[in-house]
Amino acid sequence: MSKRVVYPVYSESLDITVIFQDIVDKNNNKVRYTNIVGFYYGKPVINLIEKYEGKLQVAFD
Repeated sequence: MSKRVVYPVYSESLDITVIFQDIVDKNNNKVRYTNIVGFYYGKPVINLIEKYEGKLQVAFD
């Protein structure tokens, strides 16, 4: 059994928040693997984390 933990990491120099997902083994609480599951420009905001999780594409004008 495993559980999913989602959390933001903010880069002040780039003004971007990267959304990470850890898959953690419930038996020993060790991280099995980590994925990047989304990102957006700006500081971490819970509503934006929910909005951009799972979206890894960007379009520039």
